[in-house]
Amino acid sequence: MSKTSHIAKFGAIESFRYVREAFDFSRVQTPHMAKSPPPRWFLKQWRKYRGYTQERMAEMIGMAPGYYSDIESGKRRYNQDHLEAFAVALRCDVPDLFVRDPTGPEAIWSIWEQLDAPARKQVTEIAQTFKKSA
Repeated sequence: MSKTSHIAKFGAIESFRYVREAFDFSRVQTPHMAKSPPPRWFLKQWRKYRGYTQERMAEMIGMAPGYYSDIESGKRRYNQDHLEAFAVALRCDVPDLFVRDPTGPEAIWSIWEQLDAPARKQVTEIAQTFKKSA
């Protein structure tokens, strides 16, 4: 009994050859082939906002500087533990790493962080008044 592949048994080899020759597969991009852009986040901005170098940041969270650099630049993936460590070191919440650019001079959180306690109370009261009237 000869060993014939299941593809050859059903005459599929010629069909595959035809498809391979007739179709330009170089233009096909399957989901696993497509390069997706790295997620937009503000880790670098938060680090600079707090005045830390990459080396200092890596030291604070117990990570090798090169590994931290790769995460910050999007060359390596991060996990939940990383995110929580970043947030603690940067004195922010995990979602802030994705939605808040602390370096924006007109951003409300940048203004908020520059206010002392009495001014923050006043701003909160003004915001509550706006909320009630909206």
